[in-house]
Amino acid sequence: MDIYFIRHGDPNYKDNCLTPLGHIQAEACAERFKACADRFPELALTSIFTSKYGRARETAEHTAAKLGLPVTELDFIHEISSGRPEITDREENLKYTAWLGADLMVYNEGADLLKVDWDNNPVWGGNRFKHSYERVVAGLDPWLETFGFKREGACYRCLRSPSAPPERPAVFAHAGSISCVIAHLLNLPAPFVTGHFHLQCTGITVFDFEEREGSLITPRIRRLNDADHIRGLKVTDADTNPQ
Repeated sequence: MDIYFIRHGDPNYKDNCLTPLGHIQAEACAERFKACADRFPELALTSIFTSKYGRARETAEHTAAKLGLPVTELDFIHEISSGRPEITDREENLKYTAWLGADLMVYNEGADLLKVDWDNNPVWGGNRFKHSYERVVAGLDPWLETFGFKREGACYRCLRSPSAPPERPAVFAHAGSISCVIAHLLNLPAPFVTGHFHLQCTGITVFDFEEREGSLITPRIRRLNDADHIRGLKVTDADTNPQ
């Protein structure tokens, strides 16, 4: 079974929606999924999930409309929080975000992000990002179990019957929450992923869950942050001021 995780299109964070460029990107992503479904019906998406945030839902709705599928919200996959709650100065707190915090550890300290000590590190100790990561993981594993993959240690037990209907779900979410998913599925520290895997708008990441009933499996990445469908796309006056 393949599971797709797609970051939302170019965002208007203030209004929690897509920009005109974001809608163009989301439509290009939808066209890509539709073209695949038309050419290879056996590889078509079977279900569409989204975070509750508008920018992710609007991105998902483009693909849902192309494929004639409903959109289901997943509460655990919404955007993460990061930073130190005791630091009220915005500029200072940027140093403790999931992305810049990881970058600064590498650039300033030469830190190995594969060896992050959440609780005793000046960047990550008390950081809201740890709570966000735990929230994503707490929802992800029960959701995966509904498809027949139960977490056991660092692996998953495949409980799917060979006769089960094919499933190819797509989840439209956010750079932060998808980074947490990638970290958990690959058993990597989340700061390593936020520091090294900067996800593009509508970038597609695909995990292959091998269907061997009763066996332990490890998810494998088929595709990581693939956004070729938006290469060269630009917003025009006609897009921002339609007649």
